[in-house]
Amino acid sequence: MTDIKFENYLEYGEHILWSKTDRRRKIRIKYHCLPNVVIAIAIFLIGLIILFKILGAGERNILSFIVPTMFLCFGMIIILLSIEFTASAYFITDKRVFIFKSLTFCELKLYEICGIVAKKNKNDDKGRIILYKYIGQGSTGPDDNAEKDVFVTLYDVEEPENVVSILRRHKEVTNAYEKARESERRQGF
Repeated sequence: MTDIKFENYLEYGEHILWSKTDRRRKIRIKYHCLPNVVIAIAIFLIGLIILFKILGAGERNILSFIVPTMFLCFGMIIILLSIEFTASAYFITDKRVFIFKSLTFCELKLYEICGIVAKKNKNDDKGRIILYKYIGQGSTGPDDNAEKDVFVTLYDVEEPENVVSILRRHKEVTNAYEKARESERRQGF
């Protein structure tokens, strides 16, 4: 995707600040799912051990294959739910962050972001940017006792510190704009 195709998603007066497209998509373990994968591999291996014990004992009863099959299936489901493909394109505007995956895209308004973390790779100038969003009962900020959760991770970003500074700078402007609009709404304008 080029910036020209990105422009179809823009609102009036919105401008693209940064974009990245990647033809090589990778499979990654989701940021918070590593413990799940370890547990899933253990469950999968237990299922294999039980299956080999049953086969070694010479049992050919269909019921004796149900338990190991359940372990194998449960382990595979957890593993499949814990992986993700990296996005094919990202772009940041002065109001939103867009993440394009194979057939879907998601967007995050800058004022919804409550935390931004850049993690640089050791061997090159690429890294990842983790965006946090408040979650909870319709919460929009810390005063609602909301919890933070990873909303999205941007992978293989060149010079992630620069992209984070762009995000933070425009997030502050967007937050001020949203607060002013909210104040006007309360006053009846």
